[in-house]
Amino acid sequence: MKKSINELAFFGGTPLFDILLPVGQINIPEYERFEALMNDVFDRKYYANHGKLTLEFEDKFSELSGMKNSIAVTNGTVAISIAAKALNLPVKSKVIVPSFTFIGTVQALTWAGLEPVFADIDPETHTITYETIAPLLKNKNISAILGVHLWGNPCDVERLDEIEQQYGIPVFYDAAHAVGSAYKNKSLASFGHCATFSLHATKVLQAAEGGVICTDDDELAEHIRNIRTYGRTKKVNDSMVFNARFSELQAAMALLSIEKFPEYVTNNKHRYLLYKEKLKNIAGLSVIEYDESMQGNYQYVVFRLNEEQFGLSRDLLVEVLSRENIIARKYFIPAAHKSVPYINMECAKVKLPNTELLTQEVFQLPSGQIVTDEHIERICELISFIQQNADAIKKNVERERQCSQK
Repeated sequence: MKKSINELAFFGGTPLFDILLPVGQINIPEYERFEALMNDVFDRKYYANHGKLTLEFEDKFSELSGMKNSIAVTNGTVAISIAAKALNLPVKSKVIVPSFTFIGTVQALTWAGLEPVFADIDPETHTITYETIAPLLKNKNISAILGVHLWGNPCDVERLDEIEQQYGIPVFYDAAHAVGSAYKNKSLASFGHCATFSLHATKVLQAAEGGVICTDDDELAEHIRNIRTYGRTKKVNDSMVFNARFSELQAAMALLSIEKFPEYVTNNKHRYLLYKEKLKNIAGLSVIEYDESMQGNYQYVVFRLNEEQFGLSRDLLVEVLSRENIIARKYFIPAAHKSVPYINMECAKVKLPNTELLTQEVFQLPSGQIVTDEHIERICELISFIQQNADAIKKNVERERQCSQK
């Protein structure tokens, strides 16, 4: 462990780790099993168009999510666009969406011909609530609400259901982080008209790249399938269709991942609890709690940093950690309403104090498959060392900055 700040890699010392420790899950299956599935694909010479492996994966995802229909698509961003189109939301109508989210969530709405209305979020759960979106419902052109189950924490699902009933506005969800998650023993996939999931390589259940749309509405599911595949189903008609097919190669990866999903979740929870225990006494640092009524997948270990209490800014801490090959990640920089193309639009002229605060405080620590207990213990020891020497680090940074300006 470091004994002086001069030993920090930030000031020229040797990095604590000789490998990069990323925040992503990177749950890689055994190559031999993947190869066997690929040999089957090559023998059948059937690579796309909803083949055997894709259909098998959709069935297994339905078992995991408890939903009647699980439709696999190219990726999670495309899933949102297709869901919006399948809901038949009027072009140029407005959809309430949090600004504190991945920019792809919002741009998926724009690609679907819709306009975002940015909502603030609860500072504890980081999700929209009845209170944060209620003032926005005065807009008569609101056609839908897109909630985001950020970090796998559920939105205010019960109150949002009430809004749908009261205003007749459909609610659907970006559940990219929430594969396998539940609220009060009810799958998060079951709330709203539909929910979309990501199967990106960094997610706990991954297909290298991919997405899924879940719904119990059979008619909506037919529209989703129709849009996904250039309008080739004969049960429904849609004016706008797309190519968002899920390949057999993606399905092979996803099938192997879903087999180990319970194991991955168990390991994730262990790492989360270890971080929580080791860092519980660090001033100004707090881990994001998971709702006690929720069954989560713990794929993210997310912290907030209070600069005044910790002694350093979030940005400086993340930079110091990165030099030690600890790839902590800031979220979401910038928030969606401060991002292109929205920053110069009317929709960006909003006050979102909680969103603005969190963009300065939130970061993740490495928690994927390659992160061991020893890694976590050393990371936590380093963070404790950094906090204890915060004043000296700041003075050194300022001294180096002044020298560089001469």
